[in-house]
Amino acid sequence: MASDATGVSDGGATGRGAADGRGADGRAGGPGSVGRSLRYAKRSRRQKQDADSHADGDGVLPPPIVDHELVHDGQPALVETQPALDELIEVLRSAGTFGYDSEFIGEHTYHPEVCVLQVATASGVWLIDPLAEIDLSGFWALIADASVVKIVHAGMQDLEPCPRLIDHPPRAVFDTQVAAGFAGLPYPASLDKLVAQVAGADLGHGLKFSNWNRRPLTPLQLAYAANDVRYLPLLHDRLVDRLRELGNIERAGWACDEAFAAEAFVIDPLARRFHGKGLSRLDGKQTAALRGLRVWREGAAEVEDLPPRTLLPDWVVLALAEALPAEPGDLKAVKGLPQPVQRVYGEALVEVVAEALAGPVPKPSKPMRPKSQAEKDQLGALWRGINAHCAKQGVATQAITNKSEVTKYWWLTRRGRPTDDMPLATGWRAELLGEALTLPTMPG
Repeated sequence: MASDATGVSDGGATGRGAADGRGADGRAGGPGSVGRSLRYAKRSRRQKQDADSHADGDGVLPPPIVDHELVHDGQPALVETQPALDELIEVLRSAGTFGYDSEFIGEHTYHPEVCVLQVATASGVWLIDPLAEIDLSGFWALIADASVVKIVHAGMQDLEPCPRLIDHPPRAVFDTQVAAGFAGLPYPASLDKLVAQVAGADLGHGLKFSNWNRRPLTPLQLAYAANDVRYLPLLHDRLVDRLRELGNIERAGWACDEAFAAEAFVIDPLARRFHGKGLSRLDGKQTAALRGLRVWREGAAEVEDLPPRTLLPDWVVLALAEALPAEPGDLKAVKGLPQPVQRVYGEALVEVVAEALAGPVPKPSKPMRPKSQAEKDQLGALWRGINAHCAKQGVATQAITNKSEVTKYWWLTRRGRPTDDMPLATGWRAELLGEALTLPTMPG
């Protein structure tokens, strides 16, 4: 793919591309070298929390395992060779359903480093070592196999390698966090709370941050990784019973299918959450520059193999957009701009801004919010009505929509604008909500 004037290939909205050329000043250390300078960002935090977790030694006893036919109570088996992995894949395929999770380190690289893959059935728990000399393509093909159900919990990041590595999305995924939202349970619930409430089990000591790329794994890590999948078959079984009782089994299935559809894994830089104070003060030209810089940052971060915010924090991107640098020398005044980025990508940043300014300038969007107290009351009544209707159905409102989307729906409907492109007002969500989507009558 040809490189454009920004120094990063035209990856479009996905931000997938490659950089070429050298630094703006011609010195050694072109694109690809910045990551080596910045890849220390959060390493100390993980190391500290890992040390704290192991401070009491690995003699910490794991909690008792619940006695149930769907819960394997033995030690996890390590899978570190190709023959063992190939055999496990056939075991999982024959089972037809299995729990899946992964442990990864995500703060150092553009794509998280996958360190452990965990799977479980009623007959066993296995920990696959992705750092060993094994080919995982067969495993990812199993994740994409629609004939085998994969049970996950908040599994977006765990499933992300599948479409990226084999170009096929995961299929037949049952996400217990999503399903709980249709089973009369709190949403979103963490795995430990859901397991405690539904399966009556204690997952034990948590390891939010741990050095998962160490070998060998510690006994504490092995126990934590195993318990993350051990109860998923039981959780699946009991959630399916609840969903059937409430008549929500199809709805939960549709929600899971939507959550892990192919398009959900496409990286859109403009859809990423952006943290920046002062967004409202940007004018049209600065807003255009901000959009161009966010798209550019995504591609450059992939080239440098860095998380986008490690390459350029959001507040620095915002400062660049406000400054509208016209030449590389102007970048010196941008507070917080890392020197390696300025040296290698200085000309590229200026050209991104220039290209954005040469294009159409976006018009300021009008805030979609109520102006009068009567409008506030109407929106509040609509929101309460949707919540009450969902509660009667055993569905958590947040599992299908949110206050922001309802506000937009209210604003468009009140003004007679179309809402056909809103998930809230189409398909199974519209069928579920029914008359609850009708705007309440305004007083007076």
